[in-house]
Amino acid sequence: MLNLNSQVTIESINDLNLPDCFIPGGWQFNILHLLRKKTMERLHKILAQAGLGSRRKCETLISSGHISVDGKRVTKMGQLVDPIKSKILCDGVPLKRQKKIYYLLNKPKGYVCTNAKNSEQLRTIDLLKHIEQRIYTVGRLDKDSEGLIILTNDGELANLLSHPRYGIEKTYRVEVRGRITNDAIRSLKRGIWISAGKAS
Repeated sequence: MLNLNSQVTIESINDLNLPDCFIPGGWQFNILHLLRKKTMERLHKILAQAGLGSRRKCETLISSGHISVDGKRVTKMGQLVDPIKSKILCDGVPLKRQKKIYYLLNKPKGYVCTNAKNSEQLRTIDLLKHIEQRIYTVGRLDKDSEGLIILTNDGELANLLSHPRYGIEKTYRVEVRGRITNDAIRSLKRGIWISAGKAS
């Protein structure tokens, strides 16, 4: 069982010892399914992420026989490999790439989801000061909010989970003083104005 009062490190899909279902109390999405999709990636994409050049240039490196995976030379396009477990060489030199990491953190109140160094407020990422890689929150929880949030250095996964076009739903639990009326609920559904604009 996931203890939401502590941080969890996920360095590979095998480290995520969770049931294949939605995570309660936070964003309701099937994280296992999403991370499984991330396990295998196209070789030319991994090479580009490692800084060997554009994806087109990396395709040329593959087709011209400069790349080997797990001791075997690869010349065909579209090869899927495990970016963590596979041993990838370019002209015999091991590929240098940043290991992708994933954290599930129960963000407390009083922390903001920003990487801005000039922020005078407490930052969520400062709760993980021991992490050497640059990480950032996937989406955000407001300063006065608390709950489960993902921190990672995986920009593609962050975009997949946070961009509206992918339709990943988020569920929030709100506490109010007194009793909320049906009129108030209807008003909230129509949308309210905040500093960033209308929210609904």
